[in-house]
Amino acid sequence: MPFVASLATGRFLRLATLSGVLVALAACPTASPTPQPQPKAQPKKTAPAPTPTPTPAADGSADATPTPAAADDSLPSELRGDEVPEGARVLWRALEEIDHGNPDAMGAAMLTSARWFPPGSAAESIGNDDGTIVRGMKPWAARDLALDIRRVIDLGGNPLVVQLSVDKTTDPNLRFDLVLLVDFKEDEIASVRQYGDPLGPVRSRAEDTERTLDLGPPSPIEMVHGEPNLDHVKAAKAHLEAQNGSLDDLAPLLGDDAVLHDVTVRRTRNGKKDYQQGYQLTLGDKGSVQAVRMHAAGDFVMVEGAVHGRVSADDGSPREYGYVDIHRFEDGLIAETWHYVNLRGRPSRPGTRVAVPAG
Repeated sequence: MPFVASLATGRFLRLATLSGVLVALAACPTASPTPQPQPKAQPKKTAPAPTPTPTPAADGSADATPTPAAADDSLPSELRGDEVPEGARVLWRALEEIDHGNPDAMGAAMLTSARWFPPGSAAESIGNDDGTIVRGMKPWAARDLALDIRRVIDLGGNPLVVQLSVDKTTDPNLRFDLVLLVDFKEDEIASVRQYGDPLGPVRSRAEDTERTLDLGPPSPIEMVHGEPNLDHVKAAKAHLEAQNGSLDDLAPLLGDDAVLHDVTVRRTRNGKKDYQQGYQLTLGDKGSVQAVRMHAAGDFVMVEGAVHGRVSADDGSPREYGYVDIHRFEDGLIAETWHYVNLRGRPSRPGTRVAVPAG
């Protein structure tokens, strides 16, 4: 039976049956760059939409209902089967069409009122009703980019957590890695919250010269299901407390060979000491974290929130950065963390409480 956890008191209260854990906290704004439009390149190939195959009726007439096999023909094997949420298939098909040069595909999969919130303020979001979602998707539809879903974490409801890579096929050293938190309504996308790399063209960065990020091959897709583990939720809470206290307190929460994929700075860090160092670099001397939401399924816990007070390298002022951590547990300890921090912040506004957009 799932529970909701109060981070303020550490108590756990029983809820009605759900298949994921949600910790709802005081929300805080996230930060991110404005999408950068780019002229649409010619599609590199054509991705025809799957055509339903009618099932013959007993009298030889055609029944309009497609067979399940025909509906799954275009899907990777990991996204077939009744246990996979339909939303995962809807998103995969939209991204596949964008990958084949059609930037209109995401809008077709979204509600008219839906919005996509890339890293940044709510005012920088792009929508379906005003057509700005097409502008945002055009760079991803470029012929030299490849979109690959790496992992889908099914919480049994909203949001669907999707880790995504956008690779430059002409330069293996150029890639965006991000995480999408996707809300659905009746199998249509209602909102997307994006953390990590921005929308827009994939460009090189100076800090990538010593890139060690190792996320492995982008396929096959990993599907994550399962009831949440409350011990993992407690450990994720302790992880947050250590970031706001002493980072030495992270060590007891980590496996001996713990791995931190510090996605935004393109580093994979191995072992407890390097893992802790990665968080020290994120927080700086004065930074702290605030969680907005925490979700869990199987051996995974996802934390969504903001880093407050970290000094900006641009002007030396305290800034606020949205972030998502995805923790994978083994034997009760954190074995692997994917750490996504938005690239651009904005001046911190202590005491301001802003609801995270939820479509």
